Amino acid sequence: MMLFGITKRTAWAVLAALLAYLISYTVIFHYTGRGMSIAAVIPVATVGWFFGMIPGLCAGILSLPLNIGMYTLYGMDWLEKLFVHGAGIQGTVSLIIVGTIVGRISDVRTQLNKHREQLNGLVKKRTAALTLANEQLKAREQELRAINQQLMASEQQLRAGNQQLITSESELRNSKEFLEKVFEATADGIMVTDSRGRILKINRALAQMLRCEAHELQGKYTAELTPENDVLIKKRQEVFEELFEKGYIEHWETEWYRKDGTLCPVEINITLQKDPEGNVTSAVGAIRDSSERKQAEKELIRLGSAVGQASELIKILDADGTIQYINPAAEKTMGYSQEELLGRKVFPPQQDSPDKLLNLEIWQTIKQGKLWSGHQRNVKKDGTIIELESTVSPIRDAEGKIINYLAVSRDVTNELKLERQLRQTQKMEAIGTLAGGIAHDFNNILAAILGYAEMVYYGKSTGASDIHNYLKKILDAGNRAKDLVNQILTFSRQREQEHKPVKTSPLIKEALKLLRSTLPANIGITQSINTSADTIFADPTQIHQIIMNLCTNAAYAMRPGGGTLAVSLEDVYIDADSENQVPDVSAGEYLVLSVSDTGSGMEPAVIERIFDPFFTTKEAGEGTGMGLSVVHGIVKTHGGVITVESSPEKGSTFKVLLPKIEDQVSAEPVATTHVPRGNERILFVDDEEALMEITKIMLTALGYDVIARTSSIEALEAFRAGPDKFDLVITDQAMPNLTGIELSKELIQLRPDIPIILCTGFSETVSPEKAQTLGIRELILKPISRDQLAITVRKVLTKE
Repeated sequence: MMLFGITKRTAWAVLAALLAYLISYTVIFHYTGRGMSIAAVIPVATVGWFFGMIPGLCAGILSLPLNIGMYTLYGMDWLEKLFVHGAGIQGTVSLIIVGTIVGRISDVRTQLNKHREQLNGLVKKRTAALTLANEQLKAREQELRAINQQLMASEQQLRAGNQQLITSESELRNSKEFLEKVFEATADGIMVTDSRGRILKINRALAQMLRCEAHELQGKYTAELTPENDVLIKKRQEVFEELFEKGYIEHWETEWYRKDGTLCPVEINITLQKDPEGNVTSAVGAIRDSSERKQAEKELIRLGSAVGQASELIKILDADGTIQYINPAAEKTMGYSQEELLGRKVFPPQQDSPDKLLNLEIWQTIKQGKLWSGHQRNVKKDGTIIELESTVSPIRDAEGKIINYLAVSRDVTNELKLERQLRQTQKMEAIGTLAGGIAHDFNNILAAILGYAEMVYYGKSTGASDIHNYLKKILDAGNRAKDLVNQILTFSRQREQEHKPVKTSPLIKEALKLLRSTLPANIGITQSINTSADTIFADPTQIHQIIMNLCTNAAYAMRPGGGTLAVSLEDVYIDADSENQVPDVSAGEYLVLSVSDTGSGMEPAVIERIFDPFFTTKEAGEGTGMGLSVVHGIVKTHGGVITVESSPEKGSTFKVLLPKIEDQVSAEPVATTHVPRGNERILFVDDEEALMEITKIMLTALGYDVIARTSSIEALEAFRAGPDKFDLVITDQAMPNLTGIELSKELIQLRPDIPIILCTGFSETVSPEKAQTLGIRELILKPISRDQLAITVRKVLTKE
């Protein structure tokens, strides 16, 4: 049933709301004193929310009679508040509005729900349709995707093919550009012609070679570039026949015209170009200007001719020191042919090389890229020795690498022979100067020997101690005489010794000792040795000669008034700065030998010529003028320099710089009081009766059994009678019939193992090395002391 459009359900709801309102109002009013404004809202709003706008409006309207009903329950006070204060009316209006609004909201919500349901239905239908369409689209998409993949694969293939085409095109373009650049940049001329020889293209180098522009030759024939003569035409025909037969031609040398009409010698290489059928399409020629090469060949021929005709010995070695070339002068001088010398290794020196040390020095120098120059000895094919002044220099390539060595030598054998003769002559001149002093010294020594001997002989002694003292004086004088003879022999010997480590200060002392007795009393001698390391690599005889020459010249400069001869030896170090100030001297440690005098001095003009051969300021007959020249030569061969400082009336000072080496000279053996003895049997031979007797006495006193002979023939017979009876033979060298060496050869033939000692008073004819090659164990210089004899005999017998 409906009343005013209100359903029964709605009416019951309104009634329920009113009931709830009454209950809530009563309770709230009872406890708080506030009623309608709080309690009426809840039921009215609830009705409107759940049932719509109309029920909510009705609930609000019904609240008016309900408020009137409140008057009945609570009295006039409530009605007064309602009308006077308007709270009831306000509350009722508010409830109507609230119910209406909330109801309207509920209606809208209901309509929205209905529309939502309609929409949901439509959405479901649409979704189903869309799902079906989507599945159809997915199927179509898969078909399209497969088609797309096929298209992409085709596209990639097309792109790859396109890239290959682009790459090939780029490579072709680059190759063409590169070939064009090579064509133009090549130093040799390049020409391209057709099959008939018509010029199609030439490069810049050929245009420059022919002094024209490239376009000026295009279209011309190569024959137009060649001079027209029978020889060249024939040669050209032969070349072209060979070209078409082989397909190429190499090193064709001819001449081409330049633009200005001059001829240019050229070397041509030609290659024919053919198509797949084998037909000649073009030709490419490489042309090189051979002007410089031909000029170089001419110069090389001239150089070869000069080297071949040179008198010097010229060798070219490779970087390993092997001979690659020798000139005819070297063949002639050495006696070997080119075939015998080419390929022979010169450096580094072999173990059995006779000049191993010198060759090692040369090799170490030139390997560092430095030039070596100096003196060499070489053995010719016939075994003779020649003297060479050589220079060995490295040859480098463009990068500075050593590729060859050039050795240039000059045969100075005859020059050195004359120089040695001249040096010996100068020595004899000096000996002549010293002769008076030497005789004076010898007479003093002999006077002492004879005087003390007479004292002993005539019994002019007071006892055994005096006799012992006199004999000691005689021994001392004898040793002085021995030393003096050794000095004279050393200075005057003709044979030069090999260079070896030598201490310089003992040579100075020895020379000054010899000079002291020869100089006038008004010439004083001072010596100053301020070095502890005075070892040089030298020939001691030549150093002795330097000192003697400089000192005798200084003494001559102080005649007749006298003066002081000052000799000093000191160290000096030449650094890089000083090296530039001292010519011909490299940096290093040197000894400086200074010889000064207080004599007359020299003018500058004399100083300039002082070392020239045969130049002298002495009077005729007083000297040859070779002394200082010889000294200069000796100093130079020892790697040193000599200088002189002098001025008139202020004396002169000569300074000799000699390079030092590390001290390698062994110390003098320390004397020992122990004299070795023995009991072996010795055959002693000496043609001097007195020497035979005294030596026999010495050996017998040492415990040996001595058989002595004064004849070498008798000694040989005694040995032949019983070779095994003797343990040792001691023989003099200078004897009639058989010399010591000749006797030794005979003895060794009889018994090869017999030990032999050779004695000599002058060792010029035989050296220790020569004696050993003959089988002689030791060489002793006379006079022989007891101790020296005892030590040498024991050394030979025990083979120490």
